[in-house]
Order: sequence, then C-alpha cells, then structure tokens
Amino acid sequence: MVQKIEEQDGYMFLYFEEPPADVGEIEFVNCLAHQDNQILFCKWRGNNIWTLPGGRAEPGETAEETAHRELLEETGATLKNLEMLCYIHCFMYNLEYWGIAYLGKIEALGHPIDLEEVSEARLFSHFPENLNNPGPFENQSKALYFAAMRKLWKTDD
Repeated sequence: MVQKIEEQDGYMFLYFEEPPADVGEIEFVNCLAHQDNQILFCKWRGNNIWTLPGGRAEPGETAEETAHRELLEETGATLKNLEMLCYIHCFMYNLEYWGIAYLGKIEALGHPIDLEEVSEARLFSHFPENLNNPGPFENQSKALYFAAMRKLWKTDD
C-alpha cells in the first residue's frame, strides 16, 4: 500500500509493503515506540509541538542505529523488537529525500537527554493534536501513528 501525505511545505509517499525499486540513501528515521497500545511522542522545546521521535542519520550510521540513538536522545527510551513500518519518500522544502519509519516495543522508559531540542516525552493512547501550531510534519505523524496502531491491533488478535 502507498499513501500520499500532503503537508504545508510539500508532500510525501509512505510505502507500507515492499520498498520501491528506486529507494535512495536513507537520510532520516521516525521511531514509533509503543507500550501497552500507546505510542511515545516528544514535545519540541520552543514551539510546544508533540511529534514522533526521529531525525537525520549521522555519517556511517545505519538507519536502525539512527532510530535507537534518536529515540534515546529525544525520549530516554530504549527499544526491543525493532521492525520497519514503512519507507518515506519526501518532497519537502524543494528537496527530495528518503527515510524509514520503525516500530518497536519499549524496553525501558527514561527521560529526554537532548533537553535543548525537546522538553518532555509522553505515551499517548490517542494522537496528540497540536491545535495552535500543527508543525511541518503533522499529517505524516498522524498517518504513521494510525498505521502503527493498526499494526498493533492486528498483532493483539
């Protein structure tokens, strides 16, 4: 399944099954960490936007390593059973780039390490709406959240 997501500064495609043949270098990851049918979000410091943990890969880092590092920095959590949720092909800010969204079970919760970037992390059983300022990736976060919840509901059966 492929889903197109419109954002205020561009659009993206989410590929939920097989990756397309033209996948480029993975430049970023999103991490959907779950516990008890809840997903972990972090709040960006400065603009109070709840968002999914994630970020850019550092040189020489695999996508999986990026997911673990970003989650630890932004939420203090560690994961087990990391699996690919989808590939993300972005056309944002007049740029084209690729990413991966991962789904993983929380092994341990902690506190955010990168306090310059985030102010807190919290588990949500619903999507946390950013009513005053939806942020640049609100629709992507919402689509990934609901895809992760669907996958978790299927595995609970």
